[in-house]
Amino acid sequence: MQALTQALIQNSERIKSFSDRMFADISKNPTLKGIIGGEKNFTTIYDAMIQGKHFNDIDAIEKGSKKYRSGFRKKRKDTYTAVKIGEADLLKYLGFDKTELDLFTDDEMRQLNKAVKNISHEDLRKATKRNLTESNIEEWKKQINEFVAQIDLLDKEKKELFRGATLESFTGVEYKAEKDLIAEYTEQFKQLGLVGEQYNETIKEMAKNNQVLVTTMQDVRANTIEALSNNTGGFTSSMKGYFEKIYKNASSIAYDVAFSDMDSYFNKEFEKISEKLVKIKKTGKLDFSNLFTGFDFKQLKIAEANEIQAKKSLDVIKQQLLNSGIDLSIVNKILPQSDFNDRISELKNSLSSAMNTGLEERKFDSFTKSLGQSLYDSTKSSLVKAFSESSLYQSMIQKFVNVEDFKSKLEAAGSFKEAFTLSENLLKKFGYEMEANGFGGFDAINNKADVESRLGNAYYQDKASNVNINVTNNFNREVYGVEDFKNIILNTTEKGIKLYFDKPKVLSV
Repeated sequence: MQALTQALIQNSERIKSFSDRMFADISKNPTLKGIIGGEKNFTTIYDAMIQGKHFNDIDAIEKGSKKYRSGFRKKRKDTYTAVKIGEADLLKYLGFDKTELDLFTDDEMRQLNKAVKNISHEDLRKATKRNLTESNIEEWKKQINEFVAQIDLLDKEKKELFRGATLESFTGVEYKAEKDLIAEYTEQFKQLGLVGEQYNETIKEMAKNNQVLVTTMQDVRANTIEALSNNTGGFTSSMKGYFEKIYKNASSIAYDVAFSDMDSYFNKEFEKISEKLVKIKKTGKLDFSNLFTGFDFKQLKIAEANEIQAKKSLDVIKQQLLNSGIDLSIVNKILPQSDFNDRISELKNSLSSAMNTGLEERKFDSFTKSLGQSLYDSTKSSLVKAFSESSLYQSMIQKFVNVEDFKSKLEAAGSFKEAFTLSENLLKKFGYEMEANGFGGFDAINNKADVESRLGNAYYQDKASNVNINVTNNFNREVYGVEDFKNIILNTTEKGIKLYFDKPKVLSV
């Protein structure tokens, strides 16, 4: 039984080692999906432990008696037999309905662990109603206790993984697992001669209170002292690093949440591509044509949308600072520049300009008109920028513009003149394609008198021109008054104009 107890103790050490490794790996990249994967690993180990749960029977010595004959007399002598005691009688004695430990739940194992702490060999005698002179029930109790300690450790480490790995990834924070601190403090107490269970709760409380060590104010202190001694600033300027760390940590949360799935996907794809590269090397032929087969590039588009949302979320931090009364100039000093800063600065400049205009012209209308125009122009620029960056615009332009194709054709040119001619022809072709798809006003078509405006077999007249339309009305019905007469002429004229514009503008074929 001692061998099994030692094996359980060694298993506890393996669990601690596994937990440390898992914590270190996850804290390097604690995305939501990464943490879930780590928690699943803890569950896998737990399931393996439960499936392999087995406890030895209790070894005991049972006293009996045996008859023997001495001469003409019958006598009895004591006998001592080594026996194995199952847990059934003891579990009944302790008040449990189940008689097999393999059927116990985790909570029932915890209850049993508490129940057996105060039992002794005498209770085993009473439970079995057998004359047991000695047993290794204390060793059996250790096995129960060690097993419960292991499932508690796994459960605790699994629950702490999310919080611990996230805190460990932050800047300005140091995190230590509670079990590691308990081991450190226990050793320190031992060196001071303080050994015993009476110190366990104190050590646990100390470990719990010191898991998270915030170091960012240490940097603020050092920078403040340096700035004051050099007369280059003070506490406020030194707080820049403080807020930068907060913003950086918030950004890491934005990544772990917004890009969790993509992080996992691109990780797996990188592994696949790496394996492909190994195979390419093995063949001895540099053929990378299938390197990205199966690679979902659409994920990058999704990532772009998530990135915009993440930036908007982070801008809330800056808005909170502004709402609290902190000047924009200070916000710009303590937090990284972004589109948010640009927008706020732009609005600030618009308001200043409008106020100056109103005061100079001494008219409130001038102020409102100037501010309205500035805001309109700003909104229009934002809309144009948003449209130019949208997937609709990108896909539309990509249909007409192939930069790589342009480069390959220009590189084939043998002289500057040939390159110029190629460029002119490419631009001309581009203009035709745009015109054919409903986009007009291109120099390649409209302002080149010596260039044929041709698309397919048809020549187009692209410049505006005056057109005279003669409408002849032939009446073959009665006219009822002036209004009816006007309506007949108007309808006929509209039909004539429509027929004219619907006709292809073909000059020659």
